[in-house]
Amino acid sequence: TGVQTCALPIWRWRGMIDYEEKRSETRHRMGFMTPLLVFVLAFVACCGVIACVFLRAAVISDEAARESAGIALCRSAAEAFRAGEIPENGEKAYFTKDMTSCAEADAYYYIETEVTAAETETGALYAGKITAYTAEQDKEIYALNVRCYQPKEGTP
Repeated sequence: TGVQTCALPIWRWRGMIDYEEKRSETRHRMGFMTPLLVFVLAFVACCGVIACVFLRAAVISDEAARESAGIALCRSAAEAFRAGEIPENGEKAYFTKDMTSCAEADAYYYIETEVTAAETETGALYAGKITAYTAEQDKEIYALNVRCYQPKEGTP
């Protein structure tokens, strides 16, 4: 018949339409936040990993520099030992970080020499162990065994 028999409206109320539009706008505005948050979290995680890698590289570099210095100090002392400059047993020599001689208070490294001697009719055989340490931690860096034969004067 074309006549509305119910008192309820067929169209939506204006307040209902505004509510649904606002709700969809909010959902739309927050929709781009999820990928952004994922990106930010991934970026922070990558930065943390890179920072850890750089810190580990710095530690390895310091250890390598310390070991290189210990090797250089032991080899230098070994050459002096072979040249006949035999130190006293238990003698210590102190060095700065740039490997120059210094007092014990200023030392960054030190080397300690253990010497044993065997006298023969024709000369003396010296054997030594030269060990490099860090002065702060007394941690052994490197050890080198060395020998030297010194003939007696007048021996061919």
